[in-house]
Amino acid sequence: MIIKKKWFVILRTIMTIEVIFLMISCVPKTEKETLFNYPKIQKKIESDFHWDIKLDDPYRNLENLNDSTVLDWLKKQNNLTKNILNNIPNRELFKKNILNKKDQNDFTLSKIKMTSNNLKFYLKRNSSDNIAKLYFVDESAKKERLLFDPTSYSTEKEYIINFINPSWSGKKVIIGLTYDDKEFSDLIIYDLVNDKLLPDKINNTWVTELGGVEWLQDETGFIYTHLPILDTSHKEFLLNTKAVLYRLGQNNSKRNIFSKSNGLDIPINEEDIPILYIPSVASKYAFASIAGASNYRDAYYTPISKIENNDWKLLYKKEDKIDGSILVNTDLYFITSKGASNSKICKTSLLNPSFENPKIIVDESDEVITDMCITNKGLFYVKTKNGVEAKLYQLENDKTKEIKLPAAAGNLDVFSNSIDSDNLWITLKGWIDKNSRYKYNFDTETFTKEIISSKIDFFEKGEVVIEEIEVNSNDGKKIPLSIIYKKGLKKDSQNRLLINAYGAYNWSNSPYPYKYLLHWVSNGGIYAVAHVRGGGEKGEQWYKGGFKSTKPNSWKDLIACTEYLINEKYVSKDNIAAWGASAGGITIGKAVTEKPDLFKAVMIKAGMLNATRSEFGTGGKNNIKEFGTVNDSLEFKALMEMDAYQHLQKNKKYPAFLLITGLNDSRISSWETTKFAARLQEVNASNHPTILKTNFDSGHGFNSSPKEREEELINILTFFLWQTDHPGYQIN
Repeated sequence: MIIKKKWFVILRTIMTIEVIFLMISCVPKTEKETLFNYPKIQKKIESDFHWDIKLDDPYRNLENLNDSTVLDWLKKQNNLTKNILNNIPNRELFKKNILNKKDQNDFTLSKIKMTSNNLKFYLKRNSSDNIAKLYFVDESAKKERLLFDPTSYSTEKEYIINFINPSWSGKKVIIGLTYDDKEFSDLIIYDLVNDKLLPDKINNTWVTELGGVEWLQDETGFIYTHLPILDTSHKEFLLNTKAVLYRLGQNNSKRNIFSKSNGLDIPINEEDIPILYIPSVASKYAFASIAGASNYRDAYYTPISKIENNDWKLLYKKEDKIDGSILVNTDLYFITSKGASNSKICKTSLLNPSFENPKIIVDESDEVITDMCITNKGLFYVKTKNGVEAKLYQLENDKTKEIKLPAAAGNLDVFSNSIDSDNLWITLKGWIDKNSRYKYNFDTETFTKEIISSKIDFFEKGEVVIEEIEVNSNDGKKIPLSIIYKKGLKKDSQNRLLINAYGAYNWSNSPYPYKYLLHWVSNGGIYAVAHVRGGGEKGEQWYKGGFKSTKPNSWKDLIACTEYLINEKYVSKDNIAAWGASAGGITIGKAVTEKPDLFKAVMIKAGMLNATRSEFGTGGKNNIKEFGTVNDSLEFKALMEMDAYQHLQKNKKYPAFLLITGLNDSRISSWETTKFAARLQEVNASNHPTILKTNFDSGHGFNSSPKEREEELINILTFFLWQTDHPGYQIN
């Protein structure tokens, strides 16, 4: 044992020397050189001409992921990144602290589904598990039953459950399985009556937050969204998807019932995603929407009896700006932003619909209507101010009252298991508060907490200060800014700040206890969220204020919020870290290229960083709806403004960057990140590192395992602590 220990010490010493040598061996001879010996790859410049503008692309060759030299370069980048991150002092101690927090969690429930007869299905992960398992509870008996453990499904791949959908009676449940962080699923069916998996297995299914699988009312089968091609690098990936009817026990019987290819006289583009819905077991109608990367969509309906007859009728168009609807008999209740930036709730008859002049049930106010549900006790809806302060209301017999919540809500969802029941649940989230679920008692007008997690709180009550303020942007618009830090923190400019922003798709960056936030604040840092335009925090106009030609407002709002925190002495620019992901890559990337001296460190994951090329990559045609196309002169100009890759300048000093992407990403091509990294390593005149991590077996991040998320969290936060000069994390 002593000999082994000596060899371990010697080996570790050698590795440390190698890492240090790797990092400092290239001491700069000129200002252009850096302290980091980055792997090299040959540039192959290609030029595009859009509207008489020549656009040079020096790293177009990185878009070819079948090129062995590209893959080899990515692996070398990974090795450099791993060596640097593993050499940060106290990394293992930081990891131990995270694991200690995890070990105190007995269990966590997720993807909870309730049937109308009060059967509950959910995923449960104990602290000793890396993968969640499927459980079932009959609420009348309160006895938990394990239905399916994905670790027993395969010895070759680590499958996780990314979707569940019980049948109307709860006698069967569809289970979606995936691996390597891919968003498409294999569907299998568990039979609760006979306590076994059925032999059916359906591949190439697309299940997202949009929907994608609906049981037939007689439970003989279901409708799902079929994805013809699974290769995310294929030029036809995510094109020509179909809504398919599948009958149990008939693997070869998959009927195309709604798509571009089945002869419907409906305008469906190849990038559109058809999603079908059946509102309830008693509904006489089925609905189909033409979904995609857009907040609004066209919708159609047909009698259930004619679902296979191609007899679909237009219900409403995307111009009607409808964001959620509920069918009650033949009355359609819906949330709309048409003529109401902050949205309103209206009603029309399905038999004679009028979306030009519907009946207004809840009119617009200065707060945004963000959710609704209906029970036999009336209509319940949520209003949210600035995306961070939510309230719950009940409308019954034309009388409105506010329902007192069990705790303050930054983020509130309301739902029921049937329009005919008196069951009402809510979930509450806050910046530092765990996801809490409550059931409402109409007799006592009180909420009862349902335990869905045994997570301990990160902080004692009153230990953390949360400021919700508004900051003037460059054009005078007031931008909501959330600031979270430990009580007693002094505003002396010596603090470390981690700021986040998104600003796209009308999505509100509402309160949620992100692990990044909790661990950063517990280590003495300030966490802030800039609720920039392009999001939905202040309604439709706020969204359109950061959309296509107005997109620069997104990053200018972030810059204004960051400068406010400097001016008010929360922090100095020497200790500011910024992070963003996905479409947030536009906001973060352009804020940095516009004002690089404002930030010390930046992390962007799966970021949209090469906007002028984005439509030619994964899911690109769908994203045209949100960001634009180079084939339109005005939209091309907007895309040029958004393109952080194209705005990198030679011999300019940029902050430290950690860039993360996954080759299986089905939303944004991984090469947007890798091209940005290559160009930044080439042109950056500062000695700050630009490191790139490419996950060869992961995607956008939605379906990564807890273990993978923990490792990523450690990488990001120790990188930020290092770069913002925390004394315990400095590489000597």
